[in-house]
Amino acid sequence: MVRYGRHLADNEVVHILTLGPAPYAAPECADRFRHNAFFIGSNTRAAVHEGRADFTPIFLSEIPSLFRSGRAPVDAALVQVSPPDAEGLFRVSVLALTSCVLR
Repeated sequence: MVRYGRHLADNEVVHILTLGPAPYAAPECADRFRHNAFFIGSNTRAAVHEGRADFTPIFLSEIPSLFRSGRAPVDAALVQVSPPDAEGLFRVSVLALTSCVLR
Protein backbone atom coordinates (compact mmCIF):
# COMPACT_ATOMS: atom_id res chain seq x y z
CA MET A 1 0.00 0.00 0.00
CA VAL A 2 2.79 2.43 0.90
CA ARG A 3 5.32 1.11 -1.60
CA TYR A 4 2.99 0.95 -4.61
CA GLY A 5 0.37 3.51 -3.65
CA ARG A 6 2.16 6.75 -4.45
CA HIS A 7 -0.88 7.77 -6.51
CA LEU A 8 -3.18 7.45 -3.48
CA ALA A 9 -4.32 10.48 -1.48
CA ASP A 10 -6.59 11.22 1.47
CA ASN A 11 -6.95 7.65 2.80
CA GLU A 12 -7.82 6.77 6.37
CA VAL A 13 -6.29 3.57 7.71
CA VAL A 14 -8.20 2.26 10.73
CA HIS A 15 -6.55 -0.37 12.90
CA ILE A 16 -7.77 -2.21 15.92
CA LEU A 17 -4.19 -2.82 17.06
CA THR A 18 -1.05 -2.61 15.01
CA LEU A 19 1.93 -4.83 15.66
CA GLY A 20 5.14 -4.56 13.66
CA PRO A 21 5.99 -1.87 11.13
CA ALA A 22 3.45 0.83 10.27
CA PRO A 23 5.02 2.68 7.31
CA TYR A 24 1.73 4.45 6.46
CA ALA A 25 2.12 6.42 9.73
CA ALA A 26 5.51 7.86 8.71
CA PRO A 27 5.74 11.64 8.26
CA GLU A 28 6.45 11.29 4.53
CA CYS A 29 3.11 9.48 4.05
CA ALA A 30 1.01 12.15 5.79
CA ASP A 31 -0.42 13.43 2.48
CA ARG A 32 -1.56 9.92 1.48
CA PHE A 33 -2.60 8.17 4.70
CA ARG A 34 -4.18 9.19 7.99
CA HIS A 35 -3.98 6.53 10.68
CA ASN A 36 -6.80 6.06 13.19
CA ALA A 37 -5.92 3.74 16.07
CA PHE A 38 -8.52 2.09 18.28
CA PHE A 39 -5.64 0.93 20.48
CA ILE A 40 -2.29 2.69 20.21
CA GLY A 41 0.74 0.52 19.61
CA SER A 42 4.34 1.61 20.02
CA ASN A 43 4.67 1.80 16.23
CA THR A 44 2.04 4.56 15.87
CA ARG A 45 2.36 6.34 19.22
CA ALA A 46 4.64 9.09 17.83
CA ALA A 47 2.28 9.79 14.92
CA VAL A 48 -0.66 10.19 17.31
CA HIS A 49 1.40 12.35 19.68
CA GLU A 50 2.58 14.58 16.81
CA GLY A 51 -0.94 14.99 15.42
CA ARG A 52 -0.35 12.99 12.21
CA ALA A 53 -2.68 10.20 13.37
CA ASP A 54 -5.81 9.88 15.46
CA PHE A 55 -6.79 7.79 18.47
CA THR A 56 -10.39 6.64 18.91
CA PRO A 57 -10.75 5.00 22.32
CA ILE A 58 -13.33 2.24 22.16
CA PHE A 59 -14.14 -1.04 23.87
CA LEU A 60 -13.31 -4.04 21.71
CA SER A 61 -16.92 -5.23 21.98
CA GLU A 62 -18.18 -1.92 20.47
CA ILE A 63 -16.13 -2.08 17.27
CA PRO A 64 -18.54 -4.23 15.19
CA SER A 65 -21.45 -1.87 15.87
CA LEU A 66 -19.25 1.10 14.94
CA PHE A 67 -18.83 -0.38 11.45
CA ARG A 68 -22.41 -1.72 11.15
CA SER A 69 -23.93 1.63 12.09
CA GLY A 70 -22.01 3.46 9.38
CA ARG A 71 -20.31 5.79 11.86
CA ALA A 72 -17.02 4.33 10.57
CA PRO A 73 -17.72 3.55 6.91
CA VAL A 74 -15.48 0.91 5.33
CA ASP A 75 -14.80 0.86 1.61
CA ALA A 76 -12.25 -1.97 1.76
CA ALA A 77 -10.99 -4.29 4.49
CA LEU A 78 -7.58 -5.95 4.56
CA VAL A 79 -7.61 -8.98 6.82
CA GLN A 80 -4.42 -10.83 7.67
CA VAL A 81 -4.71 -14.58 8.12
CA SER A 82 -2.30 -17.47 8.60
CA PRO A 83 -1.24 -19.60 5.61
CA PRO A 84 -3.73 -22.41 4.99
CA ASP A 85 -3.03 -25.78 6.58
CA ALA A 86 -3.13 -29.13 4.72
CA GLU A 87 -6.95 -29.04 4.75
CA GLY A 88 -7.10 -25.48 3.39
CA LEU A 89 -8.16 -23.95 6.71
CA PHE A 90 -6.60 -20.80 8.10
CA ARG A 91 -6.68 -18.78 11.32
CA VAL A 92 -7.70 -15.18 11.79
CA SER A 93 -7.07 -13.25 14.97
CA VAL A 94 -8.67 -10.12 16.41
CA LEU A 95 -5.16 -8.76 16.81
CA ALA A 96 -4.52 -9.28 13.10
CA LEU A 97 -7.73 -7.62 11.88
CA THR A 98 -6.88 -4.59 9.79
CA SER A 99 -9.34 -2.23 8.17
CA CYS A 100 -8.41 0.21 5.48
CA VAL A 101 -10.80 2.92 4.46
CA LEU A 102 -10.10 4.20 0.94
CA ARG A 103 -11.61 7.53 0.02
